[in-house]
Amino acid sequence: MLTYHPAFDSYHCAYRTLLIVRAAGEISLEIERVRIWDFYLVFPSETRKISFPRDLPLFKKVLTQNSYEQVTDSHLIFARMKPFQLAAYRNLAAFGLIEHADLSKNRLVRTNKRLPRSLVARMDSIGEAEE
Repeated sequence: MLTYHPAFDSYHCAYRTLLIVRAAGEISLEIERVRIWDFYLVFPSETRKISFPRDLPLFKKVLTQNSYEQVTDSHLIFARMKPFQLAAYRNLAAFGLIEHADLSKNRLVRTNKRLPRSLVARMDSIGEAEE
């Protein structure tokens, strides 16, 4: 049986990575940090397992549980995502969207290369939908 999940799609990961790097602005991000954020973008219900500070009790209540997205072993899934994530980072560097020199230092830095207008519009619409 063939199944699809965005967690194991390097093109979808490239899109998610651009969302993360764009949101971070012009700072350099560690690859491992981006990998963790990417995991939680794909599996937002896993954030329920995070211990939040006491001043953010309502945050957990906002997160909804998706019965189709239950992760039995988050460590295994996170490890299985790594090759797809690294492939996405290499593709972004090959297209000139991520600095290749920084990628070899395990960091992600966005280049000055402009994104296509249609992609920027899509990214902006996702931000608006979440507000």
